[in-house]
Amino acid sequence: MMTREEVQAEARKWLRTPYRHRGRAADGVDCIGFLVMVGRAFDIPHEDEYDYSLWPRQDLLILKKLGQFLDAIPPSTPLPGTIGVFAERRLPGHVGIFSEKHRAVHLIHARISPGCVLEEPWQHMPRDHLRLIGLFSFPGLEL
Repeated sequence: MMTREEVQAEARKWLRTPYRHRGRAADGVDCIGFLVMVGRAFDIPHEDEYDYSLWPRQDLLILKKLGQFLDAIPPSTPLPGTIGVFAERRLPGHVGIFSEKHRAVHLIHARISPGCVLEEPWQHMPRDHLRLIGLFSFPGLEL
């Protein structure tokens, strides 16, 4: 069993890690790589996938596989430690871990620009570009 605070703390260890497409190490991660590495810290079983493009595609296998390794949770206000799946324009193409900072919901995620893992206020994220389409949790997360 893990707590939301533990997931949030592990995610924050990756802050300022450089962005690297298909990265899975401290020298660079992309959004999926960030999620994989946080999950590995908790021994979450997963089937990692490296064959994906920089831009979302309709057949993006790694996002289809998330539901096999994560628990879907009902849509609501995101809780710290839960995982958001986002559509960039119309296709699923981004993931991040929600956190709480200064009593507000934030998102920890790897972004091409500014080129690293960062924690941003969720309320200021552009909803037309990054639209939340699903919420998940790591198996065993106390909600």
